[in-house]
Amino acid sequence: MPYPLNNLAYGLRCRLSELTTPSERYKLQVAAGNVSICPTKLQPFSNFSPVSWFCQNGTVLYEHNKNVFILCEDEIFACEYVSIDNDGNDSYAFHIKDILFACPYLEYFLIKGRISKNWIAEVMLAGNQSLKKLTIHYSKSSDFEEFSFHDLMKMLKAQKPGFNLTIKISDNTGQFRVFFLQLKQFFTFKRRLRHPRKEFCTKLSVYYKSVYYDSYSHDAFIRY
Repeated sequence: MPYPLNNLAYGLRCRLSELTTPSERYKLQVAAGNVSICPTKLQPFSNFSPVSWFCQNGTVLYEHNKNVFILCEDEIFACEYVSIDNDGNDSYAFHIKDILFACPYLEYFLIKGRISKNWIAEVMLAGNQSLKKLTIHYSKSSDFEEFSFHDLMKMLKAQKPGFNLTIKISDNTGQFRVFFLQLKQFFTFKRRLRHPRKEFCTKLSVYYKSVYYDSYSHDAFIRY
């Protein structure tokens, strides 16, 4: 049974504010029309899209009006497209959730370089239902870490129909050849191609390239 949040005691509304993400807090305050729904502070919203995003020494930065700013934990933006390069930071694994929480209306997200090994769980945690396409490009095999096929399938099924995940990797050692062959076999077995319109299916695209083995690309469509 629905319960009016405005009827919650002040202390409980303060606790609700602590438990919500910045984007959730912003949406609640907009819906209520005032800050009292999630006190004690108004959630700021930046109605602009930064020119560029990048990582430096483990910190996410963005450029706006020719100035560079550090991404703060409670900032949210109106971005629909973000491209971020972490290719030069071998010691820092970029967290996808940092951008997904900061950009609740994000539709297209391109990441290049090392990312957190928990990236699948981070996408699930963010629950960004506006995201249409996520592209992860590993230009070095040392940036890549193996993941669970079942966790990936669970994450794909949690997205809106039409979601597209693309994984690209240049594996100069051939270290992950078996892993990606198994990934291909798993999704070849699991995929469903009977849906009359593929744009309503979630799509996984994998591009694997190695100097020692034949390169291949693979598409899988998951029907709901």
